Amino acid sequence: MENEKGRFIVVDGLDGIGKGVIESALVGQIEGEVFDSVQWCKDNPTKRPNVSMLEGYSGVLTGEPTYSGLGADIRNTLISNSNRGLFPASLLIRAYSLDREIQMRNFIVPAIRKGYKIIQSRSLATTLCYQTLNAEDEGLDPVKTREKILANPGNQYQLANAPDLLIIPTIGDIEELIRRLEKRTKKDDAIFENKEFLKRAKIPYESDWLRKIFEDHGTQVTYLDAGISVEESRRQAIEIWKKFIS
Repeated sequence: MENEKGRFIVVDGLDGIGKGVIESALVGQIEGEVFDSVQWCKDNPTKRPNVSMLEGYSGVLTGEPTYSGLGADIRNTLISNSNRGLFPASLLIRAYSLDREIQMRNFIVPAIRKGYKIIQSRSLATTLCYQTLNAEDEGLDPVKTREKILANPGNQYQLANAPDLLIIPTIGDIEELIRRLEKRTKKDDAIFENKEFLKRAKIPYESDWLRKIFEDHGTQVTYLDAGISVEESRRQAIEIWKKFIS
């Protein structure tokens, strides 16, 4: 693997918009076996994967926050609906950033350097969109909040090792997104899964300032229309992959 070029591809966007469909389509384009670190962490909640586990694989499927250690605390405690309003945006920002840096240093960056293709759900883009809105709800200035997010060491580390490709699925009808969330069997019980929040979060995900942050660090940012159909989302994802790889 060391002679091949590693790739870091992130799919990031609103809850329920179909990131899993896109990630699955991308994983299907990788020749060889893909290590599912998401499932591995669910099966091993007190441990973290490392690059030594990747012998015989060609790629990695992963996500943020992680499903073990601090990432599990974020998912089960910090952003749980049952704890709504208990934790300030500043704590969420620090927690996400630390979980991000641990995974990047321990697993993602070493894997990229060894030539593996990484498909990741979510990234710093989510923190910039979601935690900025959380801070805004607390009466804090959104621009200053973004500056604090970008000054955080873990977030700086991810930008220093920024994704090669960031795919942001978009949707015109938020009501359709809510209907999808209500129908899906996967229930995260997260504070972000409500209509008003998603309406507001749609704006930063499609903003020029978010795209510029990543493009300034060498990332190719691409948008995908996720509002047509599952099949069309898959088709677009595969087309984006082929253009990117070529």
